[in-house]
Amino acid sequence: MRAKCDLQTNEFKCCDMKKVLSVLMVLVLTTMCALAKDESKSTVQRIRVNHKGITSASSWEKLELGIQVGVGFHFGNGNPADGVERSYQNALPSLADNFPTMETFGAIARYSFDYRWAVQLQGMRQRLYFKEMSSSYFYNAMWDIDVMAEYNILPYGLRAHRPGGVKGLRIRPYSITPYVAIGVGVALSNKHVTVRTGGENIKNWTPESLRQMYTMIDPANGNLAASFYLPMAVGFKWRMAYNWQLKASCQYHLGVGRDPSGGTKNADGTIMTNYADLHNKAVWNNLVLSVGVVYSFGEHKRKLAGY
Repeated sequence: MRAKCDLQTNEFKCCDMKKVLSVLMVLVLTTMCALAKDESKSTVQRIRVNHKGITSASSWEKLELGIQVGVGFHFGNGNPADGVERSYQNALPSLADNFPTMETFGAIARYSFDYRWAVQLQGMRQRLYFKEMSSSYFYNAMWDIDVMAEYNILPYGLRAHRPGGVKGLRIRPYSITPYVAIGVGVALSNKHVTVRTGGENIKNWTPESLRQMYTMIDPANGNLAASFYLPMAVGFKWRMAYNWQLKASCQYHLGVGRDPSGGTKNADGTIMTNYADLHNKAVWNNLVLSVGVVYSFGEHKRKLAGY
């Protein structure tokens, strides 16, 4: 009898184990289905959140790099040091005394947080051309390096697509927008530049004269000067395609400190106007008009639905 009872007990245990395993399998399948459903919901939520801001989920797609060219108008101090008179010139003699403009070029890096806000790092190389004491001509090079916060007047980017049943994708950002920007910057230039030789006639210009015209910044022997400025800009952006944009801007610099056009030297290297004698609390102005092309990183995503 005892052996029979043990056999029945073992049969009951086997039956109980089968029931337990069956219940566990059901629970596992139920949990997997629930997780899959939650993942589907979270994917839709991510789409909604991203399209309330920038159009992509990848941080790389918020990064933009570009190059730009333009003209710069440097209105420096007409009396940079005691007893020194200076006027800023145009490369075209007919406009020299009234229109002090020279070429500028550079690069930008921008990170867009959403349809409205972005931060931009910019470096622009600008040539300065001026006349001192009404006779001697000088060139200097200036790098304007600034960081600015940009605000798009209109929500800017690719138009968001709205798949059926997803209520969060109704934003229709504009592909063209005006923008404003403000930030801080530093102008780097040579402390001293040498008088230009060769006369006004281009036939008299020597290779050395040309090098003086397109002078480089030379930080050797402590010749690097730095002046701070407050940059403010207005402009337009146009997203031509998913990865390509055009931009045009008008940027004004309110500078404080010694004029970045610098001090001057004679052809033999003797100092004419010492950089240390320039007024260190002076205010100078610079205006840059530029156009550029910008590349936006990231894959071109498949359209979710038509417009």
